Amino acid sequence: MIRPPCLALILIAALALAPAFAAGQPPVPDTPAGQVFGQWLTSFNAADATRIGEFQRTYERETPVEDVLQQRAETGGFTLVALESASPNQLSATLQEVELPDSRLRFDLTVEPGTPHRITALDVEYLPTPRLDEAAAIAAVVARADALARQDRFSGAVLVARGDKILLEQAWGLADRAQGTPNTIDTRFRLGSMNKIVTAVAVLQLVEAGKLALDTPIGEYLPDCPNPDAAAKVTIRHLLTHRAGVGEIGFGESPEFKSPAEFIARRDAMRTPSDYLAQYAGQALAFEPGSQTEYSSLGFMVLGALVERASGQDYYAYVQQHILDVAGMARTGSLPETTPVEGRAVGYLRQGKAWVPNGDTLPFRGSPAGGGYATVRDLHRFVQALQAGRLLSPAMVAEATRLQSGWQGLGFEVVGEGALASYGHGGMAPGMNAHLRVYPQLDLTIVVLSNLDPPAAGLVYAYLHERMPVPE
Repeated sequence: MIRPPCLALILIAALALAPAFAAGQPPVPDTPAGQVFGQWLTSFNAADATRIGEFQRTYERETPVEDVLQQRAETGGFTLVALESASPNQLSATLQEVELPDSRLRFDLTVEPGTPHRITALDVEYLPTPRLDEAAAIAAVVARADALARQDRFSGAVLVARGDKILLEQAWGLADRAQGTPNTIDTRFRLGSMNKIVTAVAVLQLVEAGKLALDTPIGEYLPDCPNPDAAAKVTIRHLLTHRAGVGEIGFGESPEFKSPAEFIARRDAMRTPSDYLAQYAGQALAFEPGSQTEYSSLGFMVLGALVERASGQDYYAYVQQHILDVAGMARTGSLPETTPVEGRAVGYLRQGKAWVPNGDTLPFRGSPAGGGYATVRDLHRFVQALQAGRLLSPAMVAEATRLQSGWQGLGFEVVGEGALASYGHGGMAPGMNAHLRVYPQLDLTIVVLSNLDPPAAGLVYAYLHERMPVPE
């Protein structure tokens, strides 16, 4: 199941102070564990921020109330289906989401015997969702996207393909709310960090051409690197697998900027990979390269600079000639935000109860680390070109999409096992959310792009991932 990894913490944080149960739910024993469970179910379903905050203060929990409320919004709350076991200080139950009744989870709770019955253990595990046949899975995800769009929680486009055959290609919501312009399958959506796989392919092309080497220190190619320690120790493989320790970049939502105006003043001077390196790449290494995994957009800015140095071309010109044109991605690019682009959706971030344009959070233009735009069709073309050997050799594709460390291949996220093993990348930033997943054993590609805050695209992608047919 694809669920937030902090779900157990969120549920613990949601515990509050007065049990009550909806009619028809199984009775819960009047025991310490039963009382705590009842307090949680009542407060979580009521989405009561005051009760949640009161619990956090009492039990010294650090999970933000906003995270609990987000989980409540995504699930619609929980219904108690069955009480599996119970003793005075322990309780195990099966719950189901109100919004998605076929999504069920097991809830195991243990509390201390004495007042205030502090929690000593809480485990939450989503149970497998029944798989559907192909036609039913496609119909189900359309119904799910329809429902989310009606609730103003999804706006975007979805493409599902088995090989070259398109199984689903549909759009929902508005590309421009002020103008009333609808999204279509040709709408250009911002990709966020998904653009990293384009940079990865550019780097690996130059590796195959003998102009770069995966395990050579970057100082061999960037002798002017602002950090001599990084120049001597960090390799291209480290950068592609997020194991370089080079640090991070500040974007519009970064706490390093105290106001939108401060970010805007900075971003107008950040137009090329070299600009980002001059601003950020001098910081000390966060850890010894190769010793741990820590996601880094700055690492991909370094890779963009390496593409320029090794190819002798501007990063954007190289990508256009060697990737976008080769794959036939005519509606993909990274033109500056100040340049009008036909069909590029306005991104909308949530402020209070309103959706507002995300322009003040956007960089000057898309970069090697993310922020370009594409359509669902173009991303399918990218996958087809990759699989056909038109962008990289089959051997290099296999290496790039092989799990190298943590959840990373060479620039690609690699997750899952067996038939559900997949590669791709996501993108998450204010006013944009994107998911691209390729399942080689199923010959399946899923693309979901949205012009709303995360987890808009993730809600649709996860729903299909959990229900699509998988051979036994």
